[in-house]
Amino acid sequence: FYQGMSKGKPTLGKEVKEEVKLESSLLACPRIALKEELMLCKDEWINEETLDDVLNVVDSSKNGLIKLESYKDAIRAMCSFMATDLNGDHLIQPTELRTLLWLTEGLEPTYRRVMSEKKAMDIDSDGTITMVEWIKYLVTTDPVSGTPYFDFSLKRKFDLYDADNSGSISKDEIFNMLNDTFAECMADLGESMQITFKGLLEDAANNIIKELDEDGSEVLEWNEFKKSMQTFAKKTDSLKEIINKAKSSAY
Repeated sequence: FYQGMSKGKPTLGKEVKEEVKLESSLLACPRIALKEELMLCKDEWINEETLDDVLNVVDSSKNGLIKLESYKDAIRAMCSFMATDLNGDHLIQPTELRTLLWLTEGLEPTYRRVMSEKKAMDIDSDGTITMVEWIKYLVTTDPVSGTPYFDFSLKRKFDLYDADNSGSISKDEIFNMLNDTFAECMADLGESMQITFKGLLEDAANNIIKELDEDGSEVLEWNEFKKSMQTFAKKTDSLKEIINKAKSSAY
């Protein structure tokens, strides 16, 4: 599927480009076409069983079509994994995990962060991380349907608001996320209403922590954060309703 994959500069193969034209409205390709392209280089970097496992994760709808954006994100994650796996054993050791996170996010993680992420990723608790475990770690759950899907943009958003690169989002960082979300809407409110609404955002940030913090750390780690989209959706809908009512009463 990608030519020059090891260099991290993907380009679509000719066969897949034809498939893309057929599915242009969906921006998706048939899974079988993608697998056939990847099978051409499987011996160099991935075996067929692992490839099938990765495609199962990316093909969240199970309809045989894979969204190209999701696939590109998965390939980026796979390339990061392969670049980190220097000894070629198809496993990420704890010492390599630090490099994998650093390469993926662009910031050096702390030791505590590496150990925390290792625990979250290592599904079978064997002390190493497989490519499938790495991909599953990045998977998100749809807030409406509950279906898992690959959305690297959500991980980027998490990393953006994880200002101290601790691998977790604090109450203040959640407040910043909510504040940025509503910044444009609040611009039309009066000063006193803005102060009141920011108080509501602080309450919402507190409630989100209380509802989703599974280990009592008073912060949300990635595995907790990615489960929070339904809660975030409910909170933002409620806050939007408050803003709309305030604007209506003002007029």
